[in-house]
Amino acid sequence: MKRILLVLIVFLALPLVLQATGQLFYVSLVTRILIYAIAATSLNLVLGYGGMISFGHAAFIGTGAYVASILCV
Repeated sequence: MKRILLVLIVFLALPLVLQATGQLFYVSLVTRILIYAIAATSLNLVLGYGGMISFGHAAFIGTGAYVASILCV
């Protein structure tokens, strides 16, 4: 139990440490990985377990990526 708590504390403190040391690339990289993992999991739930074909799912991800790229410029 103590080991799990220690790992959880390290994972929660890692973004703060990386941001404080100026390593914003890694914070951004991990954030993108987590966003894509959430999108892939939701697509697996909709298409795999639900049996539904959803093209709207891809449209929302594409729209979000387009808006995020416009706001970053």
